[in-house]
Amino acid sequence: MDHSSLGPLNPFDLIPNEILAHILSLSTHTADPTQLTSYLDRDTVFPFTALRSCKRWRDVTHNTPEIWAVAAIVSRREGLPRLMEHARRCGDRPLDVSINIDDTRTGCRYFLRDLHHDLDVKLLHKIKHLRMICRRKEFYSACLHMYQVTAAFTRLGVELEGLEWLVVEGMDFRNQWSYAALFLIKGFETQPNLRSLRLSGFRLFARQTMDGRGSLPKLEVLVLDDCIAYIIDVFPYVDMPVLHTLSITTSDDPDPDPTAPSVTMSATIAHIPSVQQLTLIDIPTLQDLTKILSSVPNVKHLTLGGRWTLEVFDSEVEGLVSHLESLQIMGLSTKIDMPKVKSVVASRLDTLREVTVDVGRGEVADVKEMEEFRWLQEHVTLTLNAR
Repeated sequence: MDHSSLGPLNPFDLIPNEILAHILSLSTHTADPTQLTSYLDRDTVFPFTALRSCKRWRDVTHNTPEIWAVAAIVSRREGLPRLMEHARRCGDRPLDVSINIDDTRTGCRYFLRDLHHDLDVKLLHKIKHLRMICRRKEFYSACLHMYQVTAAFTRLGVELEGLEWLVVEGMDFRNQWSYAALFLIKGFETQPNLRSLRLSGFRLFARQTMDGRGSLPKLEVLVLDDCIAYIIDVFPYVDMPVLHTLSITTSDDPDPDPTAPSVTMSATIAHIPSVQQLTLIDIPTLQDLTKILSSVPNVKHLTLGGRWTLEVFDSEVEGLVSHLESLQIMGLSTKIDMPKVKSVVASRLDTLREVTVDVGRGEVADVKEMEEFRWLQEHVTLTLNAR
């Protein structure tokens, strides 16, 4: 094509379509779904902006399925049509979907209703990665039609046959709303292909009994992050035969409900012998920490943080974490007890090879002068992290 009559071209216009398509797809894949807000009522989100930039960008966007394989939407009335368009244009590629739960009652209610009644099952089967985000603590009071929420989530759980990766962040269900959280978990508790599950920022104060058993036969990674409740109590009712990585971080409630009962772990939790990598941060009581460690007898890589990090090794539970290959001790609020660390390591020298310890910046020099530090250096690979 002769460009001489058009004047000088912008260098970006000389990029071949294949490279332009790759750049546009990167713009989609690197978008942060947590930044989506309700202002997205209009087509101000990528790739819809590319459709309105120029004819060339529109043609490249329309004809590049990988651009449409990542969908970031807000739970408003316009959200589902956008999701459907992504599904149509992504071809046979699996879908990576992020849904930002909006706190507008009407918009969220319509979205959930449409999700429950109108969503094409073929679209559901395409979803491989799903992330649902709610940053607003008012969500549980904003959605008055909670049955629609639970029905929509349960349907997703039943029909997302291709789902391999699920993240649910910031769901705040308390008191009467706890049923919705349990329905949500139950909706996803039978997934034949789910490999990674992360529940973050859950607020759940009431414990209910789960009916029957679920199965997550391929689940390899389970992360319970910043959760105020022992959602782990639900999982004795779910078989996870190949779970490899388990991470639990609890937190204090920044907005406590004075009427809520105190939350304690069940008397027993299920054994999960397949777990090899375990992270436990800020578990509230020594008893609870011991229960969790007792449930994973074959763990090889352990990260502990919080008040009871070293005290747990005084437990009389036989064989407690006796197969360790690496140990990380982090986030201690007091000065590190190096004699105790030596005792823990000495009793596990048959397998333990790596030890990482967080110490205060002012403690590093003193720790390195200790006899226990020199002994640890001789027997394991020791790393000090100054915090």
